[in-house]
Amino acid sequence: MCRRPAKSKAAIYNGTSGSLVRIQLLTLFHRNPGMKGTAVELAEAIGRDPDAVEEQARKLAQLRILEEVNEEGGSSYRYLPPRSIPGVSGLRRSGALEYN
Repeated sequence: MCRRPAKSKAAIYNGTSGSLVRIQLLTLFHRNPGMKGTAVELAEAIGRDPDAVEEQARKLAQLRILEEVNEEGGSSYRYLPPRSIPGVSGLRRSGALEYN
């Protein structure tokens, strides 16, 4: 039987805390889809630590949910809307998704 090493309380908290920061960032951009801001500006908007916001914004950028824009003073982030799938017309009355 293989046992996994127990996670420390700090590791569990950081994982949960990171998830909460991502949720808060997604909520912020959902409510303000045209918003663009640095990690410091986003941290002020959601009341979080700028370093934690930077880390989680980068994760969301890796997932292509946010776009990281490198500027002279550092990076800023903005929402990256999903692209539509070419050739998909949507649902038909038959209930099946059909491709054109």
